[in-house]
Amino acid sequence: MIGEARTYAAQAWKVFPVVPRGKTPLTEHGFLEASGAEDVLEAWWRKWPDANIGVATGSVSGIVVLDVDPRHGGDRSLAALSLPETRRSFTGGGGQHLFFAHPGYLVPNATGLREGIDIRGDGGYVVVPPSEHASGGRYAWDADTLDLPLAQFPQGLVERQRKAAGRIGDSIPIGQRDSTLTSLAGSMRRRGMSAHEIEAALSAVNVRCEPPLPSSAIHRIAQSVGRYIPTARQGRRTVAEP
Repeated sequence: MIGEARTYAAQAWKVFPVVPRGKTPLTEHGFLEASGAEDVLEAWWRKWPDANIGVATGSVSGIVVLDVDPRHGGDRSLAALSLPETRRSFTGGGGQHLFFAHPGYLVPNATGLREGIDIRGDGGYVVVPPSEHASGGRYAWDADTLDLPLAQFPQGLVERQRKAAGRIGDSIPIGQRDSTLTSLAGSMRRRGMSAHEIEAALSAVNVRCEPPLPSSAIHRIAQSVGRYIPTARQGRRTVAEP
């Protein structure tokens, strides 16, 4: 698994260890600690040699992923979308992931883009091959797509994604904290708020998280989202220089 983790890191994807036959991060802050550094990967997989491989999605790795779940109609929904050919993996549990190039503007996670289709973007992650699924099957790349370049994330999905964003609940359960706060941060950034202002607002909302995220995680989310230039039209948003 360490060899595969190195391969992903070599293509500038940020990786981190996930529990064997599962999707839960093994590191304290999950995808927020994702790295491409050789010494970090070596330490992680020396400690957890059988760990699955997680990849942080979004601008940090340059990818956006459509998560297709056929149990909830994802295959039918996918067939109704006119999407360009791009790299694809099978999850080992019957689902699939479609990998697109990150467009350079904020693409938060979104559930319910269409029935059975979610977006994994900034503030999210996916498990990648050859990790083992809970069912016992293996994540695997679709051999017919391995040589394809990553297609650009379709602009038409952005508006659907924004409409799919739901209300923030009174409590934000574990597993949804990072993605919910990242999405909220993106909304504030689009309205011109600074990273400092976003961090203050997220700290206030963090009391709804069960349990609350550490202040260091809130800071990382605010700083990451704060790198985006807040323009009126999302299709023209770019990433600011560090």
